[in-house]
Amino acid sequence: MSAVLSVVCLSAVALRGGRPAVGATRSRVTPTMVAVAPNQMGLAHSTELAPEDAWVKEVDLDAFQKDVMALGRRLKAEQGEEDVAHLNKIVGWSNACGIVGVLSCAFPLNPVTVL
Repeated sequence: MSAVLSVVCLSAVALRGGRPAVGATRSRVTPTMVAVAPNQMGLAHSTELAPEDAWVKEVDLDAFQKDVMALGRRLKAEQGEEDVAHLNKIVGWSNACGIVGVLSCAFPLNPVTVL
C-alpha cells in the first residue's frame, strides 16, 4: 500500500516576472490539488518495520478492541455528579479565559499578557 501525499499549491499562470500579464486579475490564481506519491518526492518507501516497532506485527486487534470497550463501559459506569460538576467548572474557567482574552485584545498593550 503506497501512501499518497496531497499538496495544495497555487497556480499563478497569469503572473510573469512579478507583473501580471495583460488582462490578468487576482481572480485567475486558483487553488489546485496535486497528489504526489512518496517515491516521486524522493522519499524511500520501505515495508520493513524498525526493530523497536516489531511488536506491531503481533498485536491482537480483537483482544485490544475488547479491552478498550470494557474500559469504556467501566469508566462510564463510574461517572457521577461529581465528575459532571468538575467538567462544568473546567468549561466555566475556559469560557472566562476566552472572554478575558477577547476583551483584552482591543488594548494596545495587553495587561493580561504583561502579567
